[in-house]
Amino acid sequence: MGEIPLEVDLSEGLVSAAPKEEKHPARPGPAPAGQLPAAGDLVLEPPTWLGRVMRGLSFAVEAANCVRGGLWRLTPWRRRREAASFEALCNNARFAALLDYPRLAKAIEAEVRPHYELYTSRFNAAWMAVSLELSAFLMALCRILRPRRVVDLGSGFSSVLLRLYQREAGPAPEVWSVDTSPEWLDMTRRILRWLDMPTDHLVTWEDFVVQEPSGFDLVVHDLGSILTRRRTLRRVLGLTARGGVVVIDDANYGGVRRHAKRALRRRGIEHHLVGAATRDKYGRYALLALL
Repeated sequence: MGEIPLEVDLSEGLVSAAPKEEKHPARPGPAPAGQLPAAGDLVLEPPTWLGRVMRGLSFAVEAANCVRGGLWRLTPWRRRREAASFEALCNNARFAALLDYPRLAKAIEAEVRPHYELYTSRFNAAWMAVSLELSAFLMALCRILRPRRVVDLGSGFSSVLLRLYQREAGPAPEVWSVDTSPEWLDMTRRILRWLDMPTDHLVTWEDFVVQEPSGFDLVVHDLGSILTRRRTLRRVLGLTARGGVVVIDDANYGGVRRHAKRALRRRGIEHHLVGAATRDKYGRYALLALL
């Protein structure tokens, strides 16, 4: 992937969140950007029993997650560590456009929020979905790096977001969505179809690895459980093209963060905690690996 000029406009607008008007009764007519469709439109429950139970307990779980996320404020050394790591990333010439990230994030979040609120009000709780903060960071990375091939490991709102980028980019990148759960993948397919977004390149992890894929410029690693992410990390790094990046979500969990950092250090791969850009109210944040 080549570098782009630093004066590139990273906050150019996204397309409207509203789907196109069609005769199909399950789909909405067009709504102004940033507004949710009228009541009665497509609403999906989590496709697995565990997902439904967790969503049923959403109030209690969300409250617990908010408390956990708030405890981070009591650890100033972690804030300093994350700020230093993000500053080191910005000092890399490829990512110099992130130097004014607060302003950039504010603009992108304003664009993405209608899509995010549509998703979290209709399909999945916010604490279960990828965060708005990470979504803005992913869009910023896409606009900076202009990846030709992208794979989302762990389908959900990130699959919607990456196809929003696919619409605005020229030439349009190839975007894959991969999941260990056929049920979640089917849910993502139905959501994308409802939003008039492409539904090609949606495959299960099992079918994906059989194809021996490689050469992805941007990889989002949010696949399955923490154990699954640890077990698959080596293969995920092998998917990534030289000069590509891997975004590892949920680095706030020690089991994810420590395993990833050990694996990346052994391979001599530069990596940065990007909590300064991606930490949300639940304390979730990501790690970025530069291959």
